[in-house]
Amino acid sequence: RDNGDPIKLLYVSIQMPYKHHIELINAVHELRKKNISVELTLIGPRWGWYSKKIYKLIEKVDPSGVFVRDEGLVPFSRLHFRYSEHDIFVFPSSCENMPNVLIEAMASGLPIVCSDRGPMPEVLGDGGLYFNPESVDSIVNALEFTIGNKRIRENKAEKSFLSAQRFSWEKCASNTFAFIASFENAKSR
Repeated sequence: RDNGDPIKLLYVSIQMPYKHHIELINAVHELRKKNISVELTLIGPRWGWYSKKIYKLIEKVDPSGVFVRDEGLVPFSRLHFRYSEHDIFVFPSSCENMPNVLIEAMASGLPIVCSDRGPMPEVLGDGGLYFNPESVDSIVNALEFTIGNKRIRENKAEKSFLSAQRFSWEKCASNTFAFIASFENAKSR
């Protein structure tokens, strides 16, 4: 942001080890130690022992609740408002099948800084900047670069928004039923 307000990062995901919340929180803490004004909002359901580790980490690095907010589960009907209140979407998951949350973020028009693990690059393409989700330094570098380059943020946000148009539930259903029909037609020959 040009007005001096903190850059607001958003991560929407269940709190599980392969989602790398801990690495992301540590990366945000490192950015703040570099005097980069950044805040992180976590949205998503909590999950047992891993969420306890997240809370302990937040208490350690941000005991006053200045730059990390864990909002827990937010109703789907309110998520689009939460996207619009942020500047960058971060997606450090290292294991996905079809990352619907990533597609939702693409459709939100936010620039995206994302895990370099498949299938994220196949879904996001050149609409994002990538990092190793298991490396705090890699996350820091990708975020620092993105935060410092407004033109790149705008360019990536536009590309990801346009790329998100490839995905729709209608297209998915149509393609699925067409595949089933072709399979049935092939069986009856």
